[in-house]
Amino acid sequence: MSGCALCWEQRSDADFSGPEMSVASALFLVQLYFAQKKYTPIAELYKKLGIAAFKASPVTLAQIALSFRQNGDTEQARGVIAAGLGFFPGDAMLSALQTRVR
Repeated sequence: MSGCALCWEQRSDADFSGPEMSVASALFLVQLYFAQKKYTPIAELYKKLGIAAFKASPVTLAQIALSFRQNGDTEQARGVIAAGLGFFPGDAMLSALQTRVR
């Protein structure tokens, strides 16, 4: 793990609870947690920040949806996919995920 990623991982959840979290930071955290198969922190981050923090990346939205699915919340997963397709109509990854998450 790179030094930068290790620094991010060692920060407490309190460090990321405020409105000062940048979109880049939120996207990075999803990538980091997803690579480590830590799905619960991704779901919690999405619940705190909402879709606005993640609407720039269809990949990140797919990872969030898969995280909700891994946690057994298929309804929330479908909601993230539907919102993602609203931002990225016809995105192949989100469309394929939509057929898998029912």
